[in-house]
Amino acid sequence: MTPPSIRAGRRPEVLIASVVVGAVVVMLLVLRSLSKGDDPPPPPPPAEVAMTWTVRPAGSIAPASGHPEAEGHDLAIYLDISKSMRGFLPPPSHSPQISGFRDVVELVQVHLVSATGGGSRVRWYAFPATRDVVQGGDAPRIERQLFKGPDTPLASALAELTLSVQNGEVEAAALITDLKSSQAVLGAMGALRPLRAWFDSAAVRGGALHAGLLGVRSSYWGFSGPGCTAQGDLLCWYSEQLHGFRSLTGVAQAPFYVLVLGRGPKVVEDFGDRVRRGAQTLGLQTEWELLTAASLPRTVTATCTLAEVAHDGEPQQQQYALTRDLAGNWQCMQDDRIELSCELPPDAVPVGPRLDVSWWGQGAEVPESPLVSTPGKPGARSAGGQRVRVVLNCEQLRDKPPHGDLTLRLVGQPPSSSARRWDNWTSINDEKEQDISRTPQLADLVNGLRLRPTALELASSPLMRMTGAEQRR
Repeated sequence: MTPPSIRAGRRPEVLIASVVVGAVVVMLLVLRSLSKGDDPPPPPPPAEVAMTWTVRPAGSIAPASGHPEAEGHDLAIYLDISKSMRGFLPPPSHSPQISGFRDVVELVQVHLVSATGGGSRVRWYAFPATRDVVQGGDAPRIERQLFKGPDTPLASALAELTLSVQNGEVEAAALITDLKSSQAVLGAMGALRPLRAWFDSAAVRGGALHAGLLGVRSSYWGFSGPGCTAQGDLLCWYSEQLHGFRSLTGVAQAPFYVLVLGRGPKVVEDFGDRVRRGAQTLGLQTEWELLTAASLPRTVTATCTLAEVAHDGEPQQQQYALTRDLAGNWQCMQDDRIELSCELPPDAVPVGPRLDVSWWGQGAEVPESPLVSTPGKPGARSAGGQRVRVVLNCEQLRDKPPHGDLTLRLVGQPPSSSARRWDNWTSINDEKEQDISRTPQLADLVNGLRLRPTALELASSPLMRMTGAEQRR
């Protein structure tokens, strides 16, 4: 059959050309459609901003003058040689047994030297003073007969210790004791008064001097005294609360402590960490804390979220106003109000804080209640806790982009301190044998000494910079 177009008188070559052109057009349309399908979708508007908080005491004071830096690297170790300390060494019938206490005493000297760079001379002091130990001399032999002193005079030993560090006579000093004074004050609280003034000094609060406490539990065989009835090779422990001896029924685990003071945080932190790890290698239980950590600035990683400001109790919605360009600058694409909500470090939320915002009055607003508590959500990257909020007004930010970066600053009272990490080391009394593994009122001592700044400051890293701000200069 003859095609209709030929019957109508159309030339075949014209028909072929029309078919080819039509095919090319169809192919171009298909290719364009395919190429559009291959383009990646535009990135969603940012929902989070990574940031860091710098936590530091507000209005830090400079170290007090009149305390020269140590000219040398002399070190001092004060050893409590009261009779109660004898119990950490096995009696002669148990002499083959290893004493964790003796090993830790050796670690104290080794790591006090290594933490200060090596080559330092260590002077040993015993308290109460005895003719068996040369004050300011070399290390004594750690044997049971060394520990025969009367009640521990903690106050005088601590006064000498703190003064030697504060005056620059030594770079660092350590005190080894069981914190039992056997005097008018029960347990660890006997050390509070002589140390409190040192912790309150300008040099400590300003971050020039530091202190740390290491707790170690070791085998305790007891010691003898008036009224002690030995049970075979086991001796007694002395109850400060009952003012008398009680017989041991087995080898106990009792704590002793190393208080270290030094010039600068690195020496104290390195010493505590090294001795703690060494004691743990020996299978001993330990606890360590830098009691002056509050004087040091620290950085905490956090996250801020972006969402539309909710109205009338409605849930927050994904924001579409703020976008970020390839250079990292931000711009507002529409006139919405966006809430910027930043998580706060859980252990450093200021009480009654004042919030300073660098863009305040230039497109940033502070809500009536800038701090809110938010519950954690299953699977969410950010856990629940306290957050600080700022509202960004995109209408104003588009009209007049502010100069500089958006930053936040919170200043308020520090949160109440707690010695929770020492709960397993503290007790109310020492009347029962099961109380030997803890020290009466240790938590009260730590809470009384732990440095607490008068005010706390949280400063954010730069959060965002608006596109177009530089062109307005």
